[in-house]
Amino acid sequence: MGRISFFSMMTDDNMSWMEQSAINGAHDRADAAMQVASVQGDAFGQAIASMQRTIVQQQQQLKLMSSMIGVLAAVLRDNNVIDPEILDARLEAAIENAQEEIKHEANNVMCMKCSKLVPKASSNMTELGVECDRCLAMST
Repeated sequence: MGRISFFSMMTDDNMSWMEQSAINGAHDRADAAMQVASVQGDAFGQAIASMQRTIVQQQQQLKLMSSMIGVLAAVLRDNNVIDPEILDARLEAAIENAQEEIKHEANNVMCMKCSKLVPKASSNMTELGVECDRCLAMST
């Protein structure tokens, strides 16, 4: 059902002014909601595009850094500055430490209200995003 004009209301014996007003008001609210959703959709699209550009830049930087580390390690080995076995052991230890930190960080999420990192088990997905148990309890 579309908007009801004044003349349509006047010619319809079953329609009151209050019904016409309520129907047109509902249409106005729906139009406003659609406009907000459209604006939010555009904002989310721009944010996603920005994140994709950032990810591409970070991938390029990681490739460059990986190349630089390989070159530095080769120079250290070739010039006998450091024992190759010690270098390999230290690199392996550093990689293991980094992997443990990544696993720990992957099990945490950021609360959208208080911006604290909390374990995933202590978080809740709401219509506003991830909230920790404390913030969720305070809002209800």
